[in-house]
Amino acid sequence: MEAFGYFFYLCLALSLVLTVVGLALSKKLHFRFGIILTCTFAGLLALWPPQEKLKLGIDLSGGTILVYEVVKENLPANFNMDELISALKHRADPQGIKEIPIRKIGGNRLEIILPADEDVDEVKRMLTDVGALEFRILATYKHTSDADVKRALGPTGRSKPPLRYLWARLGEVSTGSHPTTTATTITDPAQDWKKNRYAGINVELTGKDASGAERVVVVPIVRNSTDTLVLARPHGLSKVTSYRVEYNPSEIGRGVDPKNPRPNDPIIREDKVAPGRVERSILANIDREDVTGKYLQRVYATQDERLQPAVGFVFNRQGARKFGKLTREHLPEEGDAFKYQLAILLDNLVMSAPSINSEIR
Repeated sequence: MEAFGYFFYLCLALSLVLTVVGLALSKKLHFRFGIILTCTFAGLLALWPPQEKLKLGIDLSGGTILVYEVVKENLPANFNMDELISALKHRADPQGIKEIPIRKIGGNRLEIILPADEDVDEVKRMLTDVGALEFRILATYKHTSDADVKRALGPTGRSKPPLRYLWARLGEVSTGSHPTTTATTITDPAQDWKKNRYAGINVELTGKDASGAERVVVVPIVRNSTDTLVLARPHGLSKVTSYRVEYNPSEIGRGVDPKNPRPNDPIIREDKVAPGRVERSILANIDREDVTGKYLQRVYATQDERLQPAVGFVFNRQGARKFGKLTREHLPEEGDAFKYQLAILLDNLVMSAPSINSEIR
């Protein structure tokens, strides 16, 4: 915006010059110069302050334009560029709050425009990193030996789980007391959150209302920085004494108490990684079939039984055989009283874990 400041002062200096020149001219030209000066100052006034009145293009705002070429020779015959654009938009802006433009250029190129405040390297990683996809059966207390449970939950169990098991990331829980607040922000300098990790998630706030009564309110989060949550609406509390926010994409394990588990519960451990922040992990089996994303033939957007956005996938012949065997070996037990859960992991994070009702081919 410094350029606009220089422009303003340049126009002001020019106006002074015109004034001096006008005074040196004949009186019949004074009126015309007066009109010119009035219009000049009126225009400057309408544009001031420029950072609020003028919308800068990407070349002046300091943003970044990324251009990618799609190599169609490596893609299936039914490839659709519009579907790719939709998928990339979801990757770069999962919550739909950044409004990052992605458009097609010609027949095989994409242009992505990033504002100045975006982390370019992070967006590049999100766009180009395919991610490791795995399908794993969640371990339960019922089907895991006491020795393996003890080792998994022991001091070194996170880094060295039992043989044929792995820890998958379930999410994290952040808590804090007496944060700094405004009507729509919660700030805790002790935190170091990943940017927009909690966007779209609810935060639970405990505090007092205007009458002094103790209240608990739940408010959606629009976005977050490293130490501040921005709320979708005012929380309505006169004082916030504590907060709690949980990141758990799969919603698995919310009703499970790791300290008092039941036989059918999944095995979950909690590890404190920073003041006020606990990471939750869930134990999964490493089965013989080892079904991963390398067996996928096609992935597409669809809807689940509740008409919510979902991801559908089609395996190749080898993957279909492996997936069929995996689900066939984990059918419901005890007259459907117990059902195995098939966790879908993306970069070792549990995205969902549906129950297996029958063999899936």
